[in-house]
Amino acid sequence: MNLEYIDMSTEKEKLMLEYPQESLEFNLLKKVESTISHKDDMYAGNVAHYFKVGLSAIQCIDSSISNIENPKINNILDMPCGYGRVLRFLCRRFPNANLTGMDIDENGIDFCTHTFGVKVIHSKKKLDLLTLGSKFDLIWCGSLLTHIETIFAVDLLHFFDRHLSVGGLLIFSSHGNSVCEDIKDGKKTYGLDEGGVSQLIRSYAESGYGYANYPGQADYGISVTSAEWLRGQFNKIQGWKEVYCKERGWDNHQDIFCILKNF
Repeated sequence: MNLEYIDMSTEKEKLMLEYPQESLEFNLLKKVESTISHKDDMYAGNVAHYFKVGLSAIQCIDSSISNIENPKINNILDMPCGYGRVLRFLCRRFPNANLTGMDIDENGIDFCTHTFGVKVIHSKKKLDLLTLGSKFDLIWCGSLLTHIETIFAVDLLHFFDRHLSVGGLLIFSSHGNSVCEDIKDGKKTYGLDEGGVSQLIRSYAESGYGYANYPGQADYGISVTSAEWLRGQFNKIQGWKEVYCKERGWDNHQDIFCILKNF
């Protein structure tokens, strides 16, 4: 176990100056944990962006919740939690809730349980066989559907259904049409080689779900997903109702969808 961390309290305080003191953003930043793990690959040297991504997730969640009457959020799952880029904000935004972080990275969940004091679960690659024995009122899934191929995406949605309480909310991100256009135009490649880019664009055009492995990796890469493909999947799951959607809603990059489980 390696719990070495970087203390970013000074940089966080500088970021707070960008927000009015009475704002939610200022108060969350004031309270949020400022340490970042050395192993956190979501931290690329830009402290302000790292924390703003967490704030953006909370904005997505709050916008989703605003569409629900009398939401009751007592149990929250952050999957994949990584090293707590969003989880640290969930701890402060919902201080009375029971929080669980889940990830396939053991170092990440070790960091989260020791740093934030939350329950953690070591995930598995095959989610169709995984049952947690708990249900959640809010599931946040940032940037997981964006990296898996179609069969795993379908398994992921059904995993959420099994673990979402009645009246609960699933909020997740996807790479939508705007990301596909960026890849087509050559603005971004997301680490894909030329063959991977061609494969992704072709499969997206054919089915609404495009995927290609990262070079040299199996079952992990980049996916782009149309809203039509996702809504087709939603319609196959009993009790699901889409209550919120925003293109490029998270960090002005990934699309956000919110599902209410009615029964």
